[in-house]
Amino acid sequence: MKASLLVISGVIGQALANPSYMPCSRELAADVSIMSSDAVSSTDRTIVWKRGSTSLACGDEYTPGETLALSISDSSDRYLFEVSGGASISGGTCSSTRKDSNNLSVTMPSSGTVEAWVGWAGSSTAVVKISSKCALVPAPTQQPTKAPTKAPTPSAAPTDTPTAAPTTEDEKVDGGGSASRTVAANALSGLFLAALSFTLAF
Repeated sequence: MKASLLVISGVIGQALANPSYMPCSRELAADVSIMSSDAVSSTDRTIVWKRGSTSLACGDEYTPGETLALSISDSSDRYLFEVSGGASISGGTCSSTRKDSNNLSVTMPSSGTVEAWVGWAGSSTAVVKISSKCALVPAPTQQPTKAPTKAPTPSAAPTDTPTAAPTTEDEKVDGGGSASRTVAANALSGLFLAALSFTLAF
């Protein structure tokens, strides 16, 4: 019986000393019992986000869908990372939100604030320390630029066409012949009177 208890105790001690054995249901946070002691907050180590070789400060923006590197400022001892907000750790456990190695690849979500933090301890009997959370926010989505609205082309002012003087129907038909006929009639009248005068004379 004692031997069995010793074996069980040894297995539990080994499991608690290995961060990867920590149940997903157990919160990685201060005041939570981890490795038989309540974890405590600590600023001794910090989270490091990087885009390539460029470090990102807490509060910086990420591009939705990009992959960033995540690490701890001091990688000595044993540690366990956790992310929230829909980010995904490559090869991670607990739905890709935890991993017990350094220099992680983290794929960012399409939106929302992403937080990362880490817990560490020097031995299986040491108190687990929890770092501050380091958050990144999504870069605002750029709205498509609308093409400038083309100004309407001003309409040309209507041109007043001069109205031709009305032409009488007689003028349209004669085409100027009335004047000629008047002259001819006058001439014939003169000849008639002359002939009449000549006849009366005899």
